Amino acid sequence: MHKKEESLIGVLTVVVASVVLPGIGRAEVNLIRNGGFDARAAGEWAAPRNVVVQRVEEGDRTGGAVLKVSWSDVTAFRDWAKTGGLLRSTDRILEQPLRRDTRYRLSCRIKVERFDVAAEARAWYAGLPEGQFDPPTVTVGCQGGYWNSGMPWMAYDMSKLGTWQELQCEFVTPFNTAGGLVLTLDAYPRYQTPMRSSGVLYLDDVRLQVCAPRVGFTRSRKVKRIDGELSDWWQTNPVVITSDQVSRGAEAPNRDACGLLYTMWDDSHLYVAAKVIDDQISSEDGVAVLLDDHRYSVTLGAKSVGCQAAVRRVAALGSTTNMYRIVSQYGEDIRGRDGYVVELAIPRPASPVGREPNAESPPPRVVFEILDVDRGGESRRLRYPYTRAAGEQQQSAEVRWGSEEGELLGGE
Repeated sequence: MHKKEESLIGVLTVVVASVVLPGIGRAEVNLIRNGGFDARAAGEWAAPRNVVVQRVEEGDRTGGAVLKVSWSDVTAFRDWAKTGGLLRSTDRILEQPLRRDTRYRLSCRIKVERFDVAAEARAWYAGLPEGQFDPPTVTVGCQGGYWNSGMPWMAYDMSKLGTWQELQCEFVTPFNTAGGLVLTLDAYPRYQTPMRSSGVLYLDDVRLQVCAPRVGFTRSRKVKRIDGELSDWWQTNPVVITSDQVSRGAEAPNRDACGLLYTMWDDSHLYVAAKVIDDQISSEDGVAVLLDDHRYSVTLGAKSVGCQAAVRRVAALGSTTNMYRIVSQYGEDIRGRDGYVVELAIPRPASPVGREPNAESPPPRVVFEILDVDRGGESRRLRYPYTRAAGEQQQSAEVRWGSEEGELLGGE
């Protein structure tokens, strides 16, 4: 039998102190091995049938080496979501494994010198309803281990055939990524069509870099009631904090402390909600939010002072329904564990983000912390964003304002 849920009204303690959040750290390195093709290929790329790959000098852009890809009568894949019809990277392409729940920027330079679509494929395309497919072209995309959605791709502009074009996109790795990545080049449409083409292209300056961390705040059209009940929250795309993101104290299992955080805003407040797993709950456990040079925190044993907050203990919080993003990865560690829910509201006029949100104004920066103190007095802080790189300063995340649908102002 589960324990009865216990409701507590917590305190948001506001400390206006010299808390200066670090911004973007050092420039991120390129994670693609030999992305500029300065060295001879060492098994980073695999050419399918009817495709020839060569490292050549291409003097009209940089004067350095590029990758030349020539193909003849390559047809579309029959299998759904299969990619890499013109070129596919191998498991040697990455300098280091990808991190989970991390935003990356993929970019490259590409020049399509010739692109010939077979006559029957052109006739098929001409007979399609308008808008069913974009015009035939060449695409660059990527996918990773265990990914089942969000596989980004970019298209070459065929109206500028014969020119170097820079293609770029951003993507977020899923929480269950295996760390791998596959880069693919294809003729579009890519599968389950009569598409057949021949051509020549050049590829250069392939880059994959970690983006500066950011957190999207979803717009709410009504003032939220702060009562510790999260049924009125849009619980998608949470900030995930697990036990390996420890910035102070010793690392411990996820059952000791881990959580999901959600963010919203309206005309008067910023809102933060958190679900925290903790198998040794104490009065000093809680959540902290750092916004620019302000620190806000709420603990289970705090008195009601400052901004509005609510804390509610929840039995068996560690379920698939409540904590899917963590249970799916660490299920046996936190499944059935107790925890607590935090909900807080920060008045915008009293905060450093009182200015009207828009895409042009300098965005505030934010850090989230889970405060954990065990019964024996051992304490730790878990942090987002968090870097494991030795000697690298911890960063803060950029606040990005979103619409009611979660679309970020200024685009992704």
